[in-house]
Amino acid sequence: MSPQARQHSSKHFSDRLRTDRNSPLPQNGFTLIELICVLVIIGVIASVSVGAFESLKNRSRRLSCAANLKSLYGAAASHVSDKGNWPQIPARLINQNPGDYTSRWLDALSPYGVTLKQLTCPAAAAARRERETTTVKAGEKPPDFVDYIATPFGKGSGTPFQYLTQPWFAETTGTHGKANLLILGNGEVQELSEIIRNLTTPPPR
Repeated sequence: MSPQARQHSSKHFSDRLRTDRNSPLPQNGFTLIELICVLVIIGVIASVSVGAFESLKNRSRRLSCAANLKSLYGAAASHVSDKGNWPQIPARLINQNPGDYTSRWLDALSPYGVTLKQLTCPAAAAARRERETTTVKAGEKPPDFVDYIATPFGKGSGTPFQYLTQPWFAETTGTHGKANLLILGNGEVQELSEIIRNLTTPPPR
């Protein structure tokens, strides 16, 4: 290489090095505003996800509660058909001795497949921070609660079937929906608020 070529190459390298030193460094990190935006977006997504999860959980508990009412309805209907009367369990026990009330209904309906799980509202159990129990050991008393109450029909075998819109069983709390759930004499599950609305709404003219 000639001396002129070497001098030209050295000058070109020096100019390039000087240009690289004066160039700004690449910005690979996040700015404070970008980080704030990301945190806000994450917070919004988290709040929406939690709300959706709670809604699904409440819906699942409501479906379980409706299934419990249908199980109680079917067992009570079978009891009336076999025994010729509605289980005569004093309603006063609801306040005086809730555990005994639940236990007596369990004894009356257990021959027809009812367990303590069907007498336990899943939403009410969660509120009490208790676990649903499917069986009761010999001599063991159920928890001291009443999640479902029954209409105290008379001894006549046809009494429960005389009024199709008369509730057979109703849950005592409405923690998983807009109102308490009930099951009517026709086997239909409804919310208490819906029944009240139908009773108070004047018929169309």
